[in-house]
Amino acid sequence: MVNIEYVVEKEVGPDHDKRFYINAIIGDKVLGKGMGRNKKEAEQMAAKEALYSVGERNG
Repeated sequence: MVNIEYVVEKEVGPDHDKRFYINAIIGDKVLGKGMGRNKKEAEQMAAKEALYSVGERNG
């Protein structure tokens, strides 16, 4: 089983209009990055990118 860690890279904007930038980390590598209006949305974007990245590597 693969463990994915989500780390907030930065938060930008005022509280009422914040953007979250999150990295999806597998092992010691950032395999996905996501941005969203909330942490869940940003995590989902990062997870999709990580999944695509893993698929590309395993071709």
